[in-house]
Amino acid sequence: MGNKALLTCLLVISFLSLTMANSNQGDVATKYPGLFERGLRSAVLSSLPKDQLLTLDSIIITRAELEAEIAKAPAAMQKQLTDNSFFLLEEMATQKILLSEAKLWAGLRKINIDGLTDEQVIQRYFEYKVQDVTVSEEDVREFYQVNPGIFGEAKFEEVSNYLKDFVLQEKKQAFISTYLNTISERTRVMLNSNWVKEQYPKALANPVNKARSSGKPTLVEFGASGCGPCDLMAPILAQLKEEYSQELNVEVIDVRDEQLLAARYGISSIPVQIFFDDQGTEIYRHLGFFSKEKIEAILAKMGVGE
Repeated sequence: MGNKALLTCLLVISFLSLTMANSNQGDVATKYPGLFERGLRSAVLSSLPKDQLLTLDSIIITRAELEAEIAKAPAAMQKQLTDNSFFLLEEMATQKILLSEAKLWAGLRKINIDGLTDEQVIQRYFEYKVQDVTVSEEDVREFYQVNPGIFGEAKFEEVSNYLKDFVLQEKKQAFISTYLNTISERTRVMLNSNWVKEQYPKALANPVNKARSSGKPTLVEFGASGCGPCDLMAPILAQLKEEYSQELNVEVIDVRDEQLLAARYGISSIPVQIFFDDQGTEIYRHLGFFSKEKIEAILAKMGVGE
């Protein structure tokens, strides 16, 4: 065998060995549940070089790049970002992957994106993606009926036009969220396994993840005082916390104090109630005022209160 053929053979063997070693490490959601909640939850753990945190085809994110992003943030946010570096990495990766997809989409459809910023290119791409999302009168009426505290004495007919636009935007946002959440299912994202291991304890040091890992079902509300529906929810949540204290964790998170935690859970409007089973898996999410009776109906399906 010539030197060139031998070198080629050795390279192939080396590549196969590395691939097998990487594939045996599993995906991040399996080994580190609750870490990545969105786009990177199906990413594969890999023995990457120390300075590389994430790779995907030609996309590479390094430690230095991540640290530079943290340094750009206001001083008050830098500690939150440091403690939630994995979330920042997820945001950076998502931006890069979306930009790559958007440019490919524009190229295939011969859409001129010259002069547009990266954010504008991605916005154009999402506008295309959500163009078929619609909202029915039933959707709007349902929102009106389950959120009575928002409208005071206003009748449905008086607010329906405004609500239609709002509910449509919420449906579009839900569509985009679902699309973002499946990024690492559509592509093979590799994460630095040693770095992820370092980040895991920091990522779980918050009220929501502590409750989710307690072995009990959990109800979390993201809201803020002074928000009408949030204030209406406060006594209901207090009652639930007292009445189901042995069976259920009830956590109320003020989004003004926990901006990054709210961002991690994809909160764009408030109040939002999220239900997790005893394994910490999200099983239901609701936006707006939620009556005690309807909450208890969800809890009953989870086996709480039986």
